[in-house]
Amino acid sequence: MTDLSDFIISTDAGSVGSVLKSVLGYEFDSSDTLWKLSKDSTLNIGLVMERTPKKYQYSVRKIFEHYATTQAGSSVVAVANSVYHLFSATNGELDTHQLINFKASLNGDYAHLHRVRPFLRRWLAFRLPGINKDVVEMVDGWRLPGGAKGQAVKSMDPTQGPLSDFELTAFNEGAIFAYERGDLSLYELSLCLLTSSTGRRPIQIPHLKCKDLI
Repeated sequence: MTDLSDFIISTDAGSVGSVLKSVLGYEFDSSDTLWKLSKDSTLNIGLVMERTPKKYQYSVRKIFEHYATTQAGSSVVAVANSVYHLFSATNGELDTHQLINFKASLNGDYAHLHRVRPFLRRWLAFRLPGINKDVVEMVDGWRLPGGAKGQAVKSMDPTQGPLSDFELTAFNEGAIFAYERGDLSLYELSLCLLTSSTGRRPIQIPHLKCKDLI
């Protein structure tokens, strides 16, 4: 399993004015207020920065550079919305007391916390300034009810949601090239293309039913 700390270099790669590229190939300037990540998703990083306390802005921007270049645009925007709510509900400090208050303010709807938790994990793993280990350990220790059924599909979750058009195309082309090279048999190619036609990620394939293919 890859350690998140392996990505420290990638978070440092971008600097003010760096041109980065989303997973769907959309280029954006990291110093701009708006980052267009896909045809339908634009991250208003300027709005997030307005709500983020100054001492955290460098780290938050670096983490979003990572998100914007590795995850689906809709998921990045959803995380940004939750981080915005986090800083709106706190007094400028990310400590255990403020996170407890943030959790209480959600009134049992933990969608924002479900997205903030991995954001804080990355913050700590990337060794960026501003976050303490005890905060992340506390949040990791909370048992939160699962997200709404179907939320992974609606939000195009990059690990549990459906494959994006870009990912489907890349997978299909890779399978065909492998068949042409002789690395896959016709039977194996057929299985690959049949499975990809459902748009499922590996984590979703065990739930596949015969009726989904008929």
